Amino acid sequence: MMNRRQFIQGTLAAGFALGATPAKAPAATGGGEVKLYWHPGHYYRTYRDVWAQAEKDLGVKISVEQFQWPDMRTKLLAGFTAGAVPDLMEGGLWTLEFAKNGYLEPLDAYIAKDGKAMGYPEDWISQAPEHNFYGGKIYGIQLHLTCNTLFYNVKLLEKAGVAKPPTTWQEFLAAAQAVKEKTGAWGYVPEYQVSQAPTAFLWQNDVQWWDPKTRELTINSPEGVEALQFQADLVRKYKVAPEPQPSVGYEGPANLFIAEKVAMITTGPWNIAPIRKGAPNLVWSIAPPLKGKVQATYYAGVNVSISKDSKNKDAAWEIIKRITTVEVEGAATKEAAMLMPRKSWVSRPEVAADPIVKKYAEIMSTVRRKPIFPFDMLMAEVYEKMFQEAYDNVMFGKMDAKEALDRYVRAGNLRLKQNI
Repeated sequence: MMNRRQFIQGTLAAGFALGATPAKAPAATGGGEVKLYWHPGHYYRTYRDVWAQAEKDLGVKISVEQFQWPDMRTKLLAGFTAGAVPDLMEGGLWTLEFAKNGYLEPLDAYIAKDGKAMGYPEDWISQAPEHNFYGGKIYGIQLHLTCNTLFYNVKLLEKAGVAKPPTTWQEFLAAAQAVKEKTGAWGYVPEYQVSQAPTAFLWQNDVQWWDPKTRELTINSPEGVEALQFQADLVRKYKVAPEPQPSVGYEGPANLFIAEKVAMITTGPWNIAPIRKGAPNLVWSIAPPLKGKVQATYYAGVNVSISKDSKNKDAAWEIIKRITTVEVEGAATKEAAMLMPRKSWVSRPEVAADPIVKKYAEIMSTVRRKPIFPFDMLMAEVYEKMFQEAYDNVMFGKMDAKEALDRYVRAGNLRLKQNI
């Protein structure tokens, strides 16, 4: 894990040297349609402008279909089977699974040709490319690089007599209790999806999700049980938080934050713009991730990949080159406060001009990756589906953390053994 000094030194050293010159418009790629699958939360004006210019330069028609992540995965799996695939897609968790199954185009030949001009991989933060590799080949280029951290309502904390944002679990609980007692607002609202805040709490307790030597899940350790039970206790024992609300999106806690019905949420930069739009006069800020045994959160973010069966791979690659320039990153940050994977992005004026984004750039030095399973092809099943069930059982009071995690480990290990 990088410390803050190493992170800032590395990013500032990159400066504007790498990837600072936009790619020249290539010759037309042969026309036709380039179909994109995109998350609606990332349908930025910045990207639409890039796509519009690419249409003119490449002589193609770009069409964009938008899906929430679960719906996109369903659509992609059906399309891979039926031969109806997008040329270019956003993704992340399922990249290695799809690569193993032969659904994605290796990007090595394109990178060999254009990587130096793009600054790839030298100008990408080292953690960004790691989960895009399978079998020695690369299948995705990181588009966003984000992390989960603490958002807080300054005035609600002040009314509760909390002088500064909490830094540890103990301080967090005390602050949440003070808010609930003195203001009537919730101290905290938990996320529902396990790919968000629930995983951050586990990292903060230094939980090892699985043992690469034995190739078995180990999350039912005392540290794992304590981390999951702490989250449930916020709801059931201490009553400073409501139950998480099932949702395919991430907007639930943010909506309560906008309405000033909660003092603290743990979320990511995708909620900065909605909070600013929904509550322009709200006095709020962010703080570094909490500390249990360690201070930590995790890298998140999306990449872009090309379908193996794409009929317009060259045009799709040209689009990847254009939307990952540092200038486009800066414009997207200005528009949506999104965090980016390029080292040189940190020194962009758009980062310096936004106090929340600037803090986020510093916070990124504390992050860890999400759990990686054998081959990663079981990420969606063992992590998103099976662990979600364990989380639900605990948060909704059906089981204590020990029972839920023991059940999860037994079922998860059985599934892993079937696939190794």
